[in-house]
Amino acid sequence: MEIITNTQDDNLGGLSSLRFAPDYFFSSFNPITFYSGCDWISVECTTESIVFTEKTVDDDNNGYQDTLIAGVVPMIRPEVHTILNKYRRQRCIIECEDQNGYKRRAGITGRLNLLDANNSGTAVADLNSYTITFAGQQLQPAIFI
Repeated sequence: MEIITNTQDDNLGGLSSLRFAPDYFFSSFNPITFYSGCDWISVECTTESIVFTEKTVDDDNNGYQDTLIAGVVPMIRPEVHTILNKYRRQRCIIECEDQNGYKRRAGITGRLNLLDANNSGTAVADLNSYTITFAGQQLQPAIFI
């Protein structure tokens, strides 16, 4: 597993790892079971770039969790871009581990879509990076595992 760190206000422990898998990698969600040959995809993101946000939204159907997980993959190489691009717009399950050692899993009760954006602006930080974002709505908050 690749290690990532962060100190976002809404994630006081700071994230230290991020991994995901598209929902078609799984033969079962309870318990989580992978098809043969499938496994988590680990992503290393820059320090201070990871955001994990969950908001409870109330509606007539008892509400849901609006979830966003994002990070910046630095110095994106063509082969990394190709790998991540094939999972673009896929519905995924994501696991994060904070610096306190607590792991949480998002996307079980509503898969999160993988969205992305390439950055190649004029600022040094934007010259060669890739923003990986998972967003969606879940019936329950991310679970601790």
